[in-house]
Amino acid sequence: MLSLIHFYARMTAAGSGCYGLGISRSLIMMEKDELVRRVCRYSGISEDVIVEIIEDLTFGGRNQINPDPAQQPIVELSPSILAISPNLLMHSSMERNLVVLQNRIPDGRDVYSALSNQKEGISRQSIIEALKDMGFRFWHGHIPGWNLASEIDLAIISDTEKRCLILELKSLIAPADPGEILDRAEDIRKGVNQIRDRRGKSEMVPAPMMSMLQTSPEYQISWAVASDTSIGPGFVQAEDVPIIKINHLLAKLRQNLGLADCCLWLESQAYLPVEGIHYREIEIEVEIAGWTLEWYAITDLIDTFV
Repeated sequence: MLSLIHFYARMTAAGSGCYGLGISRSLIMMEKDELVRRVCRYSGISEDVIVEIIEDLTFGGRNQINPDPAQQPIVELSPSILAISPNLLMHSSMERNLVVLQNRIPDGRDVYSALSNQKEGISRQSIIEALKDMGFRFWHGHIPGWNLASEIDLAIISDTEKRCLILELKSLIAPADPGEILDRAEDIRKGVNQIRDRRGKSEMVPAPMMSMLQTSPEYQISWAVASDTSIGPGFVQAEDVPIIKINHLLAKLRQNLGLADCCLWLESQAYLPVEGIHYREIEIEVEIAGWTLEWYAITDLIDTFV
């Protein structure tokens, strides 16, 4: 709210002929103690907690080696004076950036993990809800005796086809910069390795999984990583483990061609686009401030991604 008031006050002043459009006063500058007192007054949160929050949101705070102003928008000008850009706060997704920051701060990773687990549950339920009228069974939980590789995020089972698709769910915040792309890539890579571990357990000790899933040796099992936002960059793609977005998988299953057909589509990696068949690259020119940049764009060659 402070940023909103400050921003529109400057816009009003600039519109009234303020010298230099008020640029010299565009930042909120405040003593740290005053900011703490104000936030305490408006939020009702205790002062010691507010101090910790401000430290989290201070640029370079919590020993961030490569700080991001979108995640830590408070800049320490001196030990006692802080600066805040109203534009940055108003035009950023602060909730999203705070969650990403939690994953970068060692003390906040438990919070991030808890949020990810909640999102995973939501993703699982959304898949079940989308497919509930298609005759599948669903199961998730731990396989006895598999130790660290015991958790199955979601199994989609077709008893008529004797087919089972086991998904490792990844509920990730979509990456917005190169650093986040690398971080999310590691999350996807972890999912691929988890699938390999569980698939190995199912081959060595199949009975516990058959018991929990109520299947038999006749059932064919397929495995995949399913992410709600990103399948990661090219260097984490694996020939032996499909990686697909959840909405893409659901669109394929909703074609009602059968679970076996979907599993073959995944295992052949036919879900990945092919240049010249599904898309093509075109050259474009972008003009910015009198400069012309030769760039590229991608155009679709098909109407649907399945």
